[in-house]
Amino acid sequence: MKVVWFIMAVPRHAFTFWAANLIDFLYSLQVLSRLGESNLTFGSWQNLLSWLQSRPPTGHSKILRHSAAQATVYLLWKERNCRFHSSIALAPSQIFRQIDRAIKDTLLARRYRKGGNLLLSEWFTYS
Repeated sequence: MKVVWFIMAVPRHAFTFWAANLIDFLYSLQVLSRLGESNLTFGSWQNLLSWLQSRPPTGHSKILRHSAAQATVYLLWKERNCRFHSSIALAPSQIFRQIDRAIKDTLLARRYRKGGNLLLSEWFTYS
């Protein structure tokens, strides 16, 4: 399943994405607005998967879409667990900063791979 396990996937993000897929986790992905999409909201897991499998707009990377989606699911799941187990909640802006940082860290770590610098510059284009 290339939506979950793709070439530059972060294992913990991919695993959480896979687990969320199993339980049909519903959520909104505001971070993906950085990819030229505005106010994307997915009413179902299937809508998100369809969007990930669709052809990205010209100049946008499918790998970047997948990385952003997986980092978002991972960090939203982490926030959900934190709220549930410790009753501590972060503000949405703090969660967004965590997502942004996770994506930047992933892209920086992979910048020397084929196409890595292009992905990094594309992400910064939407910053």
